[in-house]
Amino acid sequence: MDPGPRAVFSQDQVIDVRPDEPRNWTAKDGDLSVKYTYPAGSSWVEQRFKLADPGMIGLWVAWDMRVPLNYFHNQNPSGGVGDNQKLLRLWTDKYSGSDGGSKVGLSFRRSKDNGEYRGSSYYFAKIFGPETNGGDKGNVRFITVPDDLGKWMRLVVKVKFQSAPGAGNGSLEVWRKWEDQAEFTKDFEYLNQPITTSNSKDITGFAAGYLLGYANAPYTVDTDFLIDNFEIAALKEQ
Repeated sequence: MDPGPRAVFSQDQVIDVRPDEPRNWTAKDGDLSVKYTYPAGSSWVEQRFKLADPGMIGLWVAWDMRVPLNYFHNQNPSGGVGDNQKLLRLWTDKYSGSDGGSKVGLSFRRSKDNGEYRGSSYYFAKIFGPETNGGDKGNVRFITVPDDLGKWMRLVVKVKFQSAPGAGNGSLEVWRKWEDQAEFTKDFEYLNQPITTSNSKDITGFAAGYLLGYANAPYTVDTDFLIDNFEIAALKEQ
């Protein structure tokens, strides 16, 4: 039975009506989801959020994300290894520049299947700060083409600041579960990390963040990601 049109919020808060297949904007739960559309050849789509109470020792972030039906991870048109796409960023005071605090997140690059690039991706963690260079951390299969097209995954991220300057006991952990799986798998666990808060006396935790974001390898056709069941909570205890 046709459930009828569903309202979908795009990243600029314009409401559209779900068209016919193959785009299919059906929400994960309920009637609404957030749609991130990367127009063909365009690189920048993101949804930022701010935290009203950044006085925390860390943060939980979780969301459901649907793999686009036509997903294909391209090569950067300029060549080289710059095919990384943003997935998550969290920062303390300034997104760019130095405020003495860390910026953490997740990104994904294209990966090979049986020695060939067929549109699949792996993902990895990033920790930037005064005591770390922000290099890629880890290599876990993220999306397999065509097997994962149209599937929903749930991602759960836990970040904890170090307890004192120089303590180096911060952490970044990431769990994931596909819609047809009963249990979560821990994809990343980075303990004893120098994840630091801002030098600003007014910012003692994460101040803001975004999901998805800049795609260094633009998609060659209009590509729609859906986000649903976004949750965020401060980590208040060690």
